[in-house]
Amino acid sequence: MSPIIGKLLGFCYRWAWAIWVAAFILAGLGAWEACKIKLNVSAEGLVPMNSPLRAIYEDTKKTFGSDYIVGVYVEDPNLFTLPKLKSLAALAHKLGDLPSVERTESLFTINNIDGSSGSLVTGPILDPLPDTTEELAKAKERAMHNPLLKGTLISTDGQATLLTLYLKPEDAQKENFDAGFVTQLQQIVNDSQDGLAKDDDGNSIKGKDGKFIADPSTKFATIFPIGSPVMHVAISKYIFRDQMLLLPLACVILLGLLGLLMRSVHGVIILMINAVLANCWTLGLMALLGIPLNMLNYVVPALVVMIGSGSDVHLMIGSGQQRARGLNGLQAISETGRLIGLSLMLNTASTVLGFASTLLTNIGVLREFGASAAIAITLRFVTTIFVVPAYLRVADRWLTPKVVNTNLNAHGSAPIGNGFWDRFLLLPYIHLIERHLVKRPKAVLFACLALTGISLIFARTIRVDNDFAAFLRSDSPVMQQMNTVSKRLSGTDIIDVTFKGGVGEYLRPDRLTQLLNFEQYARQQPDVDSVIGLPDILALFNREFNDGDPAAFVIPPNPLGVKQCLSMFQQSDLQPYVTREGSKANIVLRCNLHDTTRMNQLVDQLTATLKSGRFGPQLFTISGHAVLAAASVDEIANGQVASLGSMVLILGGIVAVVFLSWRAALSAIAANLTPVAMVFAVMGICHVPLNLGTCMIAAISIGLAVDNTINLMVRYHDDLRRTRDKVEALHETMAAEFKPIVLSGLSMAGGFMALSVSSFVPMQQFGLLSALVMILACFGDLVVTAAMLGNSRIITVWGVLDLKLRRSIIKQSPIFEGFTNWQARKLIAASDIEEYPAGHRLITDGDTGDTMYVVLEGDLDVTKGVGERMIRISQIGPGQVIGEVAIMAQVKRTADVTATTPLKVLALNLKSLSDLQRFSPYLAAKLYLNLAKILGVRLADTLKKTHNPFPGGGTTSTGFTQVAWPSGKKPPA
Repeated sequence: MSPIIGKLLGFCYRWAWAIWVAAFILAGLGAWEACKIKLNVSAEGLVPMNSPLRAIYEDTKKTFGSDYIVGVYVEDPNLFTLPKLKSLAALAHKLGDLPSVERTESLFTINNIDGSSGSLVTGPILDPLPDTTEELAKAKERAMHNPLLKGTLISTDGQATLLTLYLKPEDAQKENFDAGFVTQLQQIVNDSQDGLAKDDDGNSIKGKDGKFIADPSTKFATIFPIGSPVMHVAISKYIFRDQMLLLPLACVILLGLLGLLMRSVHGVIILMINAVLANCWTLGLMALLGIPLNMLNYVVPALVVMIGSGSDVHLMIGSGQQRARGLNGLQAISETGRLIGLSLMLNTASTVLGFASTLLTNIGVLREFGASAAIAITLRFVTTIFVVPAYLRVADRWLTPKVVNTNLNAHGSAPIGNGFWDRFLLLPYIHLIERHLVKRPKAVLFACLALTGISLIFARTIRVDNDFAAFLRSDSPVMQQMNTVSKRLSGTDIIDVTFKGGVGEYLRPDRLTQLLNFEQYARQQPDVDSVIGLPDILALFNREFNDGDPAAFVIPPNPLGVKQCLSMFQQSDLQPYVTREGSKANIVLRCNLHDTTRMNQLVDQLTATLKSGRFGPQLFTISGHAVLAAASVDEIANGQVASLGSMVLILGGIVAVVFLSWRAALSAIAANLTPVAMVFAVMGICHVPLNLGTCMIAAISIGLAVDNTINLMVRYHDDLRRTRDKVEALHETMAAEFKPIVLSGLSMAGGFMALSVSSFVPMQQFGLLSALVMILACFGDLVVTAAMLGNSRIITVWGVLDLKLRRSIIKQSPIFEGFTNWQARKLIAASDIEEYPAGHRLITDGDTGDTMYVVLEGDLDVTKGVGERMIRISQIGPGQVIGEVAIMAQVKRTADVTATTPLKVLALNLKSLSDLQRFSPYLAAKLYLNLAKILGVRLADTLKKTHNPFPGGGTTSTGFTQVAWPSGKKPPA
């Protein structure tokens, strides 16, 4: 794969201008399409798409009326004065005339039942408006005396009221409805605060001079609109604000990263170009796919800037290093792609998988975030592959290669220097790794597992939250207004308890009495602010019919009394509480619970009580948007487990396949899973909930953090192949990768910390906790991964596939007997391969050796003696084994072995066999068996020759192979 990426980069370098034209044409098309992208900030996305409760909720709305509600909260110490009420009446009238308003509820429209005058009177309390101070006082008293109004439409002190507007569902669901409606609403509210005198109809009064007469007494102390459309508009403004803030902040952080890593103006330019291109493409594709911007994925453009720059940086630095070694631009970018192309591709794949894992959840906003981020990171990688080479070609005249460093190793990295970074950070770290951690891998792994276990104990205290209002900060104006309404009136969270029965069942006194008892029980719950239903209306009617006797607040005892009471009301007044045929009844509970755990506890308590039969046998459902959102906490928790589990399995599988080792996979997962567990512990200790923001941390962070792990493994693999010494390879790997890992971790953490200034609490928590994971993951890689690498033999699947090996060698060589072609390649790739020129003496007669060799390429001569007495005993070719006795016992060599052609051999000794046994016990066992067979044949041959020495010219054993001697000649001494 790396050679393919190298060729692709070279192609883009040669066709630079075509790449630029195509990139900007696509960017223009993407920007044009991005203008059509939709904004969805409704709470519907918080509810699982296929939740069974959703059908119940929709049926309840259809039966008992829409819950698309907007309110105007009004508070004033002198509310019940004539100027104030005239202004309030004019406001209510104008609000009711809005085209999208279906009906209104206020002190001017809600029917009151009053029997204080000796006769039963029904009608709105403030329609018509009282004329005198005494009548105003009585009107206030009637409102306060009505238990259905007190605490819902009017505060307990009579100084605050709520004008409730029920919107037409067909209008409320239209695109861009919220912004236009809230603009109209806010204009009417502002006009009500003009401070002008009003007539009986609420119209402003003009004086003789034609000017309006000022009357400050018509203004209210506090007035503001509240409701879902108002919140949606506010959230839209917050999203726009965050876009204007987060993108520049991400760019500043990125420039800081470049200052530390590259110190390159061209690096800044290309990163900004790629970020703009990728964002244009991403937003355009989101619009085409119908993915809207929501309260989570609006940060994707900032993430593209912060996260997507890694590939650019690696490619620019790698190309610069190759230029410094004397290669031209085309050669440099092609060679860089060949060296690191696959690593970059794996890193991008892990990051994309981290974001895409959120698609496993059933919650709309999370799925939209995962899809948007996965698309963005993928397109960001595309810009790296195509645009970076094109930019390097165009800017080649300004890119002057640095002076070649003669001390550069094969990878182009310089040795450890005497600077502050090397002396005080790198050298102490390498000392710690080589002197302590590498020697104690089991202790490191045990500490890692212990820390994970302890963290998970603290993580058990994490609560799950999915409240829509929890998205906003407590000091935001919208939340402060919501809290004001909740304190003065009933809460804004609605719970519908719907009862189902036969026709007329919930018009019967006995069933209505059971419901009234349930209402009294619900009012006693501390989390319930108010309760209203048909039984309350009937009981209030019965009380007022009996001269206001509190003991008469019961259901009329006979069906005729119920029927008489119902005849006093319009069907529209009863529609929210009972169906026309009386087969269904609805009781509305209002709460102020911005805590889904407590909401679920309340729903469970109500459910258990109703199921107990305490209020008679009932068929019931409990619904409401707050109930649906609270019920989805299980979906969030299950989604967390599913996304984290899938990421562990997928990334573990990728590492295991790429490096052909489950041990490498377990090391990579352990190094990155422990930081996530520690962050979960922090969440439990600091009482940070698992919400739509924090539930993304685990999978996404692992997807990002494993990038460094893969880079370490790839680099260690290359260094180990070159040095053939694990200690030296680890030293060079960590010397080269320590600074990039630390800087990338800090820059990534800084990028995520930029989200802490978001207007939305879950995104703030996501940013801060992800930053913590990035920092901890750096320590995991530098400690756990380094300790495991120092005791591992790393090979890669492309190393096995790229291995040039004739199939005849595997079939003919006794050392590979029983091996498949893949197993033989894997064994060779996991061992030391040595190459020598023609004429090199591989084995010297009389030397003590401990290594056996398997010839892979080339020919060798086995000779004995010196000068004129030199005799060529035999010739060794591919597939043959030499020196096999030395691997078991350090014996002196009995002949010289010299390469006659360029040579490639597989070198095996006890140490390498021990490493192979840890790497793959199965392959090691097969190799040991074949080695035992070879030694057995050697022993049998030796014993045979001992009993029959040199018959007719005879034979002898060299310790390397069996050789026939010419007749009449003696073997050398």
